[in-house]
Amino acid sequence: TSSDHLRAILSSKSLFATPINETNDRTELQTAKVLICPEIATRITRHILDARSDIAAGMINQGLDPIEISRRDAERIYDALISVETHIPRLTCFTHHSEKHHQENGNLTMWRSYGATDGGICIRFDTVRIISALDDLIENDRLLFYTLLDVTYGTSSETFIERLNGCEDVFQLGSDLIANHFNLEYSPPPETLMRFTILASMAKHPDFTDEREVRIVCIDHPERDKIPNALQVNGSKLLLPLEPCISQIMIGPSSDQDAVHNAVSNVLDECGRSDIEITRSPTPFR
Repeated sequence: TSSDHLRAILSSKSLFATPINETNDRTELQTAKVLICPEIATRITRHILDARSDIAAGMINQGLDPIEISRRDAERIYDALISVETHIPRLTCFTHHSEKHHQENGNLTMWRSYGATDGGICIRFDTVRIISALDDLIENDRLLFYTLLDVTYGTSSETFIERLNGCEDVFQLGSDLIANHFNLEYSPPPETLMRFTILASMAKHPDFTDEREVRIVCIDHPERDKIPNALQVNGSKLLLPLEPCISQIMIGPSSDQDAVHNAVSNVLDECGRSDIEITRSPTPFR
């Protein structure tokens, strides 16, 4: 990001949690849909054929193909679950510096994609402090739900499969809806919605693997107007008070790192956070 954005974060003492359909990539949920729906359809079909033989037999007798119906209706199920208004997922995104050279240099992919053309910075956060701060929000009823997890890229990772397997009740729901021609009046349990929200919010196309993204996925209270100390909002964005979790600012590759360092130092002084350490990436500027 830039020193101007750093100033905004320090001034508000918050990070934005943005509705998933308003992120920089507005197609993310559709990308996740393309990845997830075939997997949902496969499991619904298996559930119908193995556990609901009565449904399968009825379909076959009518000349219907359970596999084709499952594929079509998986998309309807996905759209219905991800659009429950009281459980719209909001995202705050980070990059995981999982390799030693990332810890020292930053992530070159992220410098190129999200750093300023010349003079970008990386704001580092203390993960333990973030978890503690979010736990406090839950404990004080200021947030309904959150999770902090790695994004999965594609559908072959063990993590993606584990999250998918955790949505077994979604596949049960799918076969029930198909059996009743989608006429059931059904309100999914909050636990089902949250597991599915995690699955859909954390799935990205494998071409973005180099970003090594980590996300906070959170859900605001549906009755926030009744909460005395509700989290502040900026438009549709939720303000998470995570500014105290900043641990370091890294100056990115630049033609003049001294100038960027001075600009960042001035911002920290202005905002009363001169305690934050400033480092410099040794990655060559190109």
